[in-house]
Amino acid sequence: MWTQPASLSSKKEAKKAAPATFQALNFNYGRDAKNIYAQDGLLENADYETFEVINNQVTLAKDKHSFYHFGSVISEAEFKEWMEQA
Repeated sequence: MWTQPASLSSKKEAKKAAPATFQALNFNYGRDAKNIYAQDGLLENADYETFEVINNQVTLAKDKHSFYHFGSVISEAEFKEWMEQA
């Protein structure tokens, strides 16, 4: 489980994550020693080495393959739109 930084009373469970190595990246994303997770579970195609949270307010993230918004893959154009609004 990880606690959302914005609300310490709210907890999310990352199913199949390794608890000993799990680290919350923000209130929507986390990682263990091998995988990246979003609120809804494993981000199957996320690149572990290059995954990074870009904006906490609108939960944008990216890796070398994709852009993400709340754990869903979005286009580069959508990513840029969200960045302009943030």
